[in-house]
Amino acid sequence: MSLPDGSVFAGFTVVRSLGAGGMGEVYLVKHPRLPRSDALKVLPASLSADAEYRRRFEREADAAATLWHQHIVGVHDRGEFDGRLWISMDYVEGSDAGNVLRTQCPGGMPRDQVFAIVTAIADALDYAHSRGLLHRDVKPANILLGAGGPGRGRVMLADFGIARRVDDFDGLTSTNMTLGTPSYAAPEQLLGEALDGRADQYALAATAFQLLTGQPPGGDSTPMVLISKRVSGVVPRLAEFRSDLADLDPVMAIAMARRPADRFPSCADFAAALARGAAPTLPPVVAPAAPAAPTARSSPAAAPMGPVRQPDPPVTARSGLSPTAWALSGIGALLVVALVFVGVVLLRGRDGHSGATTSAEATATSAETPEVPVTSVESTSPETATSLVPTTTRMVLPDADSRGFTTYNGAARCAGADEAAMILRTAQSVVVICRSSVGVLYYLGYRLSDGAKIRLSTVHQSGDGYVAINDPDAAEYHVSSSGLEIVQNGKTLASEPAVESAR
Repeated sequence: MSLPDGSVFAGFTVVRSLGAGGMGEVYLVKHPRLPRSDALKVLPASLSADAEYRRRFEREADAAATLWHQHIVGVHDRGEFDGRLWISMDYVEGSDAGNVLRTQCPGGMPRDQVFAIVTAIADALDYAHSRGLLHRDVKPANILLGAGGPGRGRVMLADFGIARRVDDFDGLTSTNMTLGTPSYAAPEQLLGEALDGRADQYALAATAFQLLTGQPPGGDSTPMVLISKRVSGVVPRLAEFRSDLADLDPVMAIAMARRPADRFPSCADFAAALARGAAPTLPPVVAPAAPAAPTARSSPAAAPMGPVRQPDPPVTARSGLSPTAWALSGIGALLVVALVFVGVVLLRGRDGHSGATTSAEATATSAETPEVPVTSVESTSPETATSLVPTTTRMVLPDADSRGFTTYNGAARCAGADEAAMILRTAQSVVVICRSSVGVLYYLGYRLSDGAKIRLSTVHQSGDGYVAINDPDAAEYHVSSSGLEIVQNGKTLASEPAVESAR
């Protein structure tokens, strides 16, 4: 039940309502003793009566009260009145960033204003992380802009009401799937996995995407499609909404990487890279090779396993490719529920490399040989055109089963309980297209010449085969019973006829 203007609640006099949502109502109130105005959040009676939620609320309000930062809305007090929990906070005169987008900047804010907002919020988040606290619900609606506007007024991060300690895993988050907002939540948060400050960095990047384009990072996708994209590592592209923002896409690809280890070390690092317009460095994979030469161990005839991120590549804007169309074929309405509520159980058991990533991984798997760099450049030798002829699509391979190849040290084998949708062997490579427990496809490749591996998370079915996309540089890997072709910007980089394949 909402509180009328002029009423008194827990000693506070209600001036007017500031907003309401599923987690309660917020009012502008007069302090009972001090000559100031506060923002009072009053939780619904249903939540207040929940013993588990009450315990979490009290602990998180106490944690938030320890934060003292110029860009964090301060928490003053908490309590219970008339069967409803409440928390009093600083009142920031102005509006939230989400409302500013809707009413003033539907096509996105000027980039300088967004940089100012992101820098301020990044500083606030890093401060909270240094004190062992996470926010877990960074989004435009929780960023308050003072009446002066960005650069002139206050920029404040609100609602640390779901903050918790980084090492808090005592069961208070058994309902973690309901915490945070899916449009901005990191993949590991959607899966109920352990979180650290890089989950907030992901949400800040998703928020920056909306501030710059006026569009939520998930678009108008259904919850099922949105969650599957996040878990699969799909990163939205700014350039598809504003071509003048193409230089920021490489930065967003890092901050919104599927694996936390592939993101920036801190929120401030992300904000600084965003302001510069390009990522200063990319997470290293292997030692860089000389830029216009083939790898030391590979011959000109060996096909590259694909462009692999290097520590210091030149950043160029990409255009011309739309995002992969995502469809979970054969999955009915029951999967909508299963994906959200059972997905954690199905996916949590995987090892650290089982989740799809936005970048290719390249490592040498043989213990007897040193790591060999895998470059993204094409061979300097002339390419010989190869005609691909389909192989038998139902043949049984002696060293393969329903999860892929049993050889190659497990490098071409689906993770956990995932099953192979297609397996392919050429003279140079082996490839497995895997399908996860929730129907998400991913690509595993292994180069026979030097043991280099690649994993791609953007995969869709095409004809009798599949197409995987290496998002950082838009190289396409066409896999079919005929063989493997790697195409970039319309040019064929490699063509490997199939020796044998199976589906």
